[in-house]
Amino acid sequence: MYFIDGKTKLEISKALFMDARKVTQLLKEAQEQKLVRIYIPETVGETYSSLLVRRFPHLQRVFVVPALVPTQDPRAKEKERVALLQRIGITAADYLEEINGADNNPLHVGIGGGETLFEFVMALPERERNMDVHALMVVGRGDTGDSPTHPDASINASLLWSKCGRQPRRCRFATMTPYAPKIAKGQVAEYFRAQLKQLADNPKVKAVVRALDNLDVAFTSLLSFDSPETDPQTMLDLLAPAVTLDDLMRQGAVADMSYCLFDSEGTETPRDPDGKPISKDSWRFFLTPGHYSGLGGVAFYKKMVEDGKKVVVLAGPSRVAGLKAALRGKLFNVLITDEGTARELTKP
Repeated sequence: MYFIDGKTKLEISKALFMDARKVTQLLKEAQEQKLVRIYIPETVGETYSSLLVRRFPHLQRVFVVPALVPTQDPRAKEKERVALLQRIGITAADYLEEINGADNNPLHVGIGGGETLFEFVMALPERERNMDVHALMVVGRGDTGDSPTHPDASINASLLWSKCGRQPRRCRFATMTPYAPKIAKGQVAEYFRAQLKQLADNPKVKAVVRALDNLDVAFTSLLSFDSPETDPQTMLDLLAPAVTLDDLMRQGAVADMSYCLFDSEGTETPRDPDGKPISKDSWRFFLTPGHYSGLGGVAFYKKMVEDGKKVVVLAGPSRVAGLKAALRGKLFNVLITDEGTARELTKP
């Protein structure tokens, strides 16, 4: 069905009443056992992949999955949205399997939060892997409200560790006390600075964050602030009402990668109303990779790209502005996205 009829993994799973992740596992086993040989002519997605790699030479790989099917039916729209996340997740899982085990050294993998990365983890078959798993940020959320659709990095990291054999001492994450819901006006910057310092001075937290300096690959999502579909349960929910989306955008922020903010040029350069650069502390609310090595914020991911390590971004529709900025800044070098988003990224 997959190789001859050209059906997608999701279509096969529906026809056989089987989970899509099981279909992925069976197809992989068929290839490993040499039951099939594959020749795939170039597709529209592969054309976009080639165009993007030529336009942005720092990109190592680009994977493009079929786009959303347009619909006005709210239930069908949500079903298609989830199906797209699953397609992106399955592709990410296949990529991890490809790069894992390239040598005998353990692979240090960082993972952020969110639904797309959750689907990536769920698409992985359970088996022992020589892998150390790290959450990409230290957060504390508390009550997730009526719609808990944003798994934090610690959840995704724990699930990924579980998928890789549940080996002792191979999953690292830390959590924190959620920020106060109300902060006195005029004391916002001082409050966050003091809270971060106290957290950073904790030896156990420091050990977890320092270990991130050894990452070989980071799997992260990206949130574009101009999107009408901005998830209220992301970083913004953790900071409200002390810090709002309008506050960040007035300072020039266009997007974030795993809670590391950046501007339209892909740099961490917050600005005052007159356009003058202000302290990076204005955009630093959580402990993220590079905090102790002087490469905090998106500078950490940029350095990973420069060093030839892999920063994998999983991003679908409504992320174009943020993706363009991150591409300008060379903040990632592997992209997994949909046809519609890829098409927009190829435009001048």
